[in-house]
Amino acid sequence: MRLLLLVSLLLFSAGFIYNEKAQAEEQETYYGKQQREALTAKIGEINISTEENSPYDAGKDWLYRLYLLFTIIGVVGAWCGIAVIYQQTKATAQAAQATERYVKLQETALRQWVKTRNWDARVTDPSNHPERLQIEFEIVNPTSAPITLMWTRLSTPGGNMAVGGFLQNAMLIPDHPYIIDVQAGLNHQQQQDYLGSSGLILPVDGSIAYTDALGDKWEQKFKLVLICSRPGTRTSEYIHTLHPIKNA
Repeated sequence: MRLLLLVSLLLFSAGFIYNEKAQAEEQETYYGKQQREALTAKIGEINISTEENSPYDAGKDWLYRLYLLFTIIGVVGAWCGIAVIYQQTKATAQAAQATERYVKLQETALRQWVKTRNWDARVTDPSNHPERLQIEFEIVNPTSAPITLMWTRLSTPGGNMAVGGFLQNAMLIPDHPYIIDVQAGLNHQQQQDYLGSSGLILPVDGSIAYTDALGDKWEQKFKLVLICSRPGTRTSEYIHTLHPIKNA
């Protein structure tokens, strides 16, 4: 009987001790879990606070890197566009200059002029009017298009003369000359020279104004020397110069 009671007491003590230990372990597990959760939350707060307080790193921002890439591409493209526009502008300017030179060349090739020929100067009435020298010459259009004569003038040591022989604004057709006839006055010494063996040496300055087929107005000046005598007339080499008439 005593043995049975002793065994019961031992079993009850063992169960009580086991229950106390189990409760202690359960409490330790619960409080340990709470502490770990609290510690984890605290660490998370610290990490979040650290991330919030850390400086912005653009090198790790892929949106910023993409924006920077497109910006660089845009700048390079803009410079390439400017270079292309510059080259096109330069080529256009060169083409315009070439066209202008071509037009000028064509205008030069189509430029018209006149020439004089068959000069004759003589005293037609030496007995009654030895002071009158009759000068005659032809104006010829050697080009392929008609021109319009405006006026002609001659100048000799005896003075200036307005030359007649054609109507103002008369058309001069190619290879169809106008014959010009004008009188020049001679002084006594010139009359003697004309009758002498050497003849009269008479400098002549002249100008012919005309309008070409393009509507441009020109004054063609010329200089020559007439050697006049009773047997006939000779001419020196003479030059022509062409001058545009502005505001005509």
